[in-house]
Amino acid sequence: MSSLKVLSVSNCNLNGTLPIQGLLSLDYLLLKDNNFEIPISFESVANHSKLKYVIPDDNSLVVQSSVKSWIPKFQLEALSLTNNCSEMPNFLHYQ
Repeated sequence: MSSLKVLSVSNCNLNGTLPIQGLLSLDYLLLKDNNFEIPISFESVANHSKLKYVIPDDNSLVVQSSVKSWIPKFQLEALSLTNNCSEMPNFLHYQ
C-alpha cells in the first residue's frame, strides 16, 4: 500500500487514530463523518510531501498540551475542518 494515492473512509463509523504514517504517496485524505481522534498538530502527516487535500470533517480534533511547531513537507491545496475545530493548526502558517 505504499503507492496508495487516495484514501477515502467517509461515513464508515470508524474511531480511534488512523495509522497512515507509512502511506507517503497519499495526496488525498478523506476522513469525513467518523469518530477519529486527530491531533490538531497534524504531525502524523508531517512527512507526507505529496499530500494536497485533507478533509477530516466531522471528526474530533484533539488539542495536545505540548504541541511543538513544525514545518510541513507538503503544500495543501485544500483543508476542510468543518464541525471539528476549536483552534487552527499551527502548520497553516507555512501553507
